[in-house]
Amino acid sequence: MDKKEIILNAASEVFRRYGIDKTKMSDIGKESGFKTSSLYYYFTTKDDLVQQMLVHDLERIKSALTASLKGESDLKEGLKKYLITRTEETDIIKRYREFFQNSALPPDLRSFMKQLERDTRSFEHRLLKDFVINRGAEYVDSVDVIVSFVLAISMKLTVYRTVDNDDMRTITRKVDRLLSFLLREN
Repeated sequence: MDKKEIILNAASEVFRRYGIDKTKMSDIGKESGFKTSSLYYYFTTKDDLVQQMLVHDLERIKSALTASLKGESDLKEGLKKYLITRTEETDIIKRYREFFQNSALPPDLRSFMKQLERDTRSFEHRLLKDFVINRGAEYVDSVDVIVSFVLAISMKLTVYRTVDNDDMRTITRKVDRLLSFLLREN
């Protein structure tokens, strides 16, 4: 792990503990084991650190989602792996919800977060659309419906995992039933 990643991980822990508003760069320095002045080599401000932390975690999620589909030839199994992987990644989503829940975010940071959310949705849509088109010739006419349904399922699974605290075995059973319905299996 490089220094920047150590700092990002430490910041994540400190933000969870104190919230973004109450966290100081010196708190992150102590947690990471670096002098506060060293943090400014990598991040110009605390907001810059938050932005880079968001981008870092979203890139990790995108890589995991892409890997979940790589090499999978079966449409249902690929979509299942995708949904399970995305649900497993909800810990990061839950963490950010905790960070930002009681924080008064500056407008530029709020705007940055909204743009990241739009970009991530667009990425997921393209990723799934390409996967469906390349794996399920019989579903070509329904690609947009399938992709929209899978994305809606993924949002609901996030709720099951973060709010209802469903375990992954329960989530997997729900995914199997929903995909069987979507792909018209008996």
